[in-house]
Amino acid sequence: MRRERLQLAVHGLPAILCSSVTRSFSPCSPARSKFRRSGLSGCTSAKWTAFAVRCISETAKRRNGNDITRRFSTIRPVLAEFPSRAAVVDAELIACGDNGLPDFGALLGRAEGVPLALWCFDLLSLDGVRLMALPFEYRKARLADLVAAADSEHIQYSGGFDDQVQLMATIEKLGHEGIVSKRRDSAYRPGRTKDWLKTKTHAWKMANTDRFEMLRGK
Repeated sequence: MRRERLQLAVHGLPAILCSSVTRSFSPCSPARSKFRRSGLSGCTSAKWTAFAVRCISETAKRRNGNDITRRFSTIRPVLAEFPSRAAVVDAELIACGDNGLPDFGALLGRAEGVPLALWCFDLLSLDGVRLMALPFEYRKARLADLVAAADSEHIQYSGGFDDQVQLMATIEKLGHEGIVSKRRDSAYRPGRTKDWLKTKTHAWKMANTDRFEMLRGK
């Protein structure tokens, strides 16, 4: 497994240096949207039925700040597989079912022996350099490098798709939450933004909204 320190090249793009990557980063949230071609000049990724988490060093926290490494202790060895200890990564915590797909029931029940994985979708800071002001496509490229260096089946890169219709149909068929479309040139701004649009599948809303809303924040 590769453990060498990743060197970050910013290629002249503006970045804000910070003294510590453990400082607070307020979450950026997508605006909700009914399904349609969003018109965003960007890419679309799957929104699995999972817990959104922020990975800082060897901890993973929910958006409300709760440290879930206490609840899911088996995620600690996974976090240790990141090649940089000075990274802030947004990801989805997923429990993998027998078919290799996310199993939300197993995640909620913390089923014994169910493997956990992190599907990483954004990189906010690396080696002391804050990347939030940089374009989304740049942050994704650096994230892809970080995940590749981890070389772990438990740390995956959440890639983007250009065909929103096909991806939405696939996610609907699999019974998961939906899709998120993001502008390629968007910065990471705390709060809700229309530069990112989240669309939930009809089947997921009908089957899971009440239960998921009840569990949000726990």
